Amino acid sequence: MKKKILLISDAFSPQINGVVRHILDLSDSLTLLGHEVKIISPNDFSKKMFLSRKDGVEWVFFSEYKKLSSMIYTFSPDILHIITEGSLGLMARKYAIKNNVAFSTAFHTQWDMYCKKRFSIPIWISRLFLRWFHQKSTIVLTPSEFSKKFLEQTLKLSSVHEFANAVNTSLFAYKKKIKKYDHYVPTALFVGRIAPEKNIEAFLEINTLNIKKKVVGDGPLKKYFEKKYPNVEFAGILINNALVEEYYNADILVVPSCSETFGIVFLEAIACGTPFAALPSLASQSMLQTFPNAGVIDENLSIACRKALDLYPDFPLNIKKYSLESLGVRFLALHHSFPCL
Repeated sequence: MKKKILLISDAFSPQINGVVRHILDLSDSLTLLGHEVKIISPNDFSKKMFLSRKDGVEWVFFSEYKKLSSMIYTFSPDILHIITEGSLGLMARKYAIKNNVAFSTAFHTQWDMYCKKRFSIPIWISRLFLRWFHQKSTIVLTPSEFSKKFLEQTLKLSSVHEFANAVNTSLFAYKKKIKKYDHYVPTALFVGRIAPEKNIEAFLEINTLNIKKKVVGDGPLKKYFEKKYPNVEFAGILINNALVEEYYNADILVVPSCSETFGIVFLEAIACGTPFAALPSLASQSMLQTFPNAGVIDENLSIACRKALDLYPDFPLNIKKYSLESLGVRFLALHHSFPCL
């Protein structure tokens, strides 16, 4: 039976990040299954401002509540899924509660860590807000078992379900790494937004290993780091085949962020056969649990990199669990008992 599915997010194109990638993948997967999908984002509103112009992060003014309400009412979704905790998420939540409409929410970013690092907001304040935001949801979707435990044990939320992101395994295809000669200088790759919350400087500051460092992505700190680290190659934003080639050419992927709940870059690297080195986070712990030989986690990023350089991962058989084809099916299965269906 065809369903009408409404996705509401404060993060969307032209932003390039994991949440936007997930939204597009989910929409495509559900559409291929024959369902009608509508996405409401800041692009649909004129009364808004940039919270970060360099990141493209926008805040829609609460005066647009009436327009948003009309859009939700007119579409009349079978499933209302609120993906972000920004102003659109807040307004959609208000509409749903006021009109007794069941809704689900998503937890993609560990905002307590993000807000502490970027805005010096105490962790307990962010956690109070997150609990308040999600506790009225019929179900809460989060990308990993570790982020699920965080929501259940730390925020004391119920009806939390793991809903992992997906990777295009046709594009990001496995390629076996081969051992290099003795004097080879390995390449360490960072892929993502060049912003404070990604903790990229922990990677750029590594000076105990003889490695070439390469950064793929853009963000507010890119120009600053280009000047500060002239020996690092900054390649800018790369997508599709160009990005795949970077994973193939790299010896390791380095993920220094501590605020990730999942991190699509982990999946992309694992699918390509590139081991990862990471600091402890909800995302890195989840990936290592699922793919035990795919990478190394250590409180010392330099040590993680050194150990990861000795890994040559085999084809990850369970990567199929994260295929694009399964994304829409898993989403609908989690909503099978939704009151509005």
